[in-house]
Amino acid sequence: MKRKITLVLLTFILIVSASPVFSNELSAVWTNIYQATDNLEAKYSAMQNIVELHNRDMEPVISDALQEILYTDLESMSFTDKQLSEDLMRIMVRELGNLKAASAAPLIYK
Repeated sequence: MKRKITLVLLTFILIVSASPVFSNELSAVWTNIYQATDNLEAKYSAMQNIVELHNRDMEPVISDALQEILYTDLESMSFTDKQLSEDLMRIMVRELGNLKAASAAPLIYK
């Protein structure tokens, strides 16, 4: 009985300790997908997945993505692309606020 409890506790500790590694791998995967694509819809989808991680380590990625969109020429885009860009900026700003990313404040107020 004691051996069974020890085995269950050891399994639980291994699962819990592996969670941060899994989270970091997911962060890296979504970051690579976001950076590799040029399609706004794919970028939006990848950013939604990045935001769902609620990972503070993603703050630089979200800030860089926000800066990239801020410096694109929205006037030359179609209406749907412009709307998608604005929605993308909105979810990035919301997540940076949730993460309390003070370093991103200058980008947010642009």
